[in-house]
Amino acid sequence: MAVPYVLPKAEWWIGVRATALNEQVTWKGEQERLVNALNAAEPATTNWALGLMGGRTWRSGLQVGTGLLYERAERAFSAIDRQVTVDQEVNTYYVTLNSEVFVSQVDTITTVSTSERRLTAAQEHALLRIPIEVGWAFDLWRFQFVPKVGLALDLHLQRKGTVLDLDGLDGGLIASRPGEAMLRERQPDLLLATAGFDLAYTLNERWSLNIGPQLMWTAAVLTRSTDQPHGLPQRAGIGFGMTYLLPGKRP
Repeated sequence: MAVPYVLPKAEWWIGVRATALNEQVTWKGEQERLVNALNAAEPATTNWALGLMGGRTWRSGLQVGTGLLYERAERAFSAIDRQVTVDQEVNTYYVTLNSEVFVSQVDTITTVSTSERRLTAAQEHALLRIPIEVGWAFDLWRFQFVPKVGLALDLHLQRKGTVLDLDGLDGGLIASRPGEAMLRERQPDLLLATAGFDLAYTLNERWSLNIGPQLMWTAAVLTRSTDQPHGLPQRAGIGFGMTYLLPGKRP
């Protein structure tokens, strides 16, 4: 007698995950000119993260998972610094009448000149991401549809490179290589909100493959300075994974 295939539930699982996320950073801060320059200078980039996940799935379909992912990325910027110089020249005319001299200022010439400098550089960062996700699985034979929401903690391990800054002498834009303290303010540790879904295909009673879109946006800034602008990322992309259900009771 044939035994019908049953999707296993109410078990612990472990797996691997890779994500490719397009990241757009929105800069915030009190230095309006620098913030506008940063927002215009940095294009969107695609970053990869790889790591391990684990969690629990219940008979009802509820799933909870967490893990640890590593991401390393490079961000390049290109900005044009425009300097406008305004010069005024007053033409003075001397008028004489007999032995008397009259001075008359009758004309002012204004000259406006513009100069441009292109600034290009790059900076690198490496971070650990700790996601916590809650989802609900809907079964269809060997397939599962799992909408999920959660939070993720982004903790930077390394920050280095060149940033866009203001020259304290003339107020123009410059490319500078700051210390770790300034980079920490520019790229703070973040708490992110996440949403998405997985479409999973069960290979057998233990192994399954999953793929699905993901959205991530900043929920809270954990380290912040009022002096330096700070970047708030928004990410959208797709995740890939493989999971293994640990041995447990069968329904």
